[in-house]
Amino acid sequence: MITAIINVDSTKSSGKITFDAITNGTANEVVSTSLGGQRFTTNVNGNTNTISGSISHTKTGRYMVVLRAETSNVSSNPLLLDL
Repeated sequence: MITAIINVDSTKSSGKITFDAITNGTANEVVSTSLGGQRFTTNVNGNTNTISGSISHTKTGRYMVVLRAETSNVSSNPLLLDL
């Protein structure tokens, strides 16, 4: 189960949003975000306390990004990123 999503970041024009998921020791769930009305997802799966992940996207420009663990219902803090 994901208990927090931290270190959300993106390199401009990379097509990826990176993050770390803090877990209770194991996780297998979808992390998603919505950019400009389009949903992007990735599966986070592992059995360590911290799992690094990334979400691929097709957007460019500045977006307010919030990542959400769909099963745990945990969200990252909102962050303005230049994608």
